[in-house]
Amino acid sequence: MDYIERRTKRLETDYRHCLRDYKRALSRTWILRDRLANLPLAVLDGTGGITSLSSNLSAVAERAGWLRRRTSEAQGRLKVFDPDEQRRWNKDVDGHCRMLMPDGTHCGKPTVDGSRWCAGHVDM
Repeated sequence: MDYIERRTKRLETDYRHCLRDYKRALSRTWILRDRLANLPLAVLDGTGGITSLSSNLSAVAERAGWLRRRTSEAQGRLKVFDPDEQRRWNKDVDGHCRMLMPDGTHCGKPTVDGSRWCAGHVDM
């Protein structure tokens, strides 16, 4: 497995984890909403109990919205990533790492996996 396949697998895993977290938060939001809707008013301690439950529901819903955006971003990163294009752009030129150093020179270490990067820079 080369670094491009590892990157693809990492992007897929990230998307699956984001989607799972989003579904869990969405489920929790629906459960809290149903509990709040079906709770008898006599059980609550006046307006303080209602405020407490509604603020908890609001926080969970806000987290679900944040997770939805995060899932959408992960899906976008996965769609944009093209392994064939990555291989074409990262072809080995001369057997030395092409990473630019702060002084303007290249790293120069031997490359790995047929890429133009050394082992230290291949996953950057």
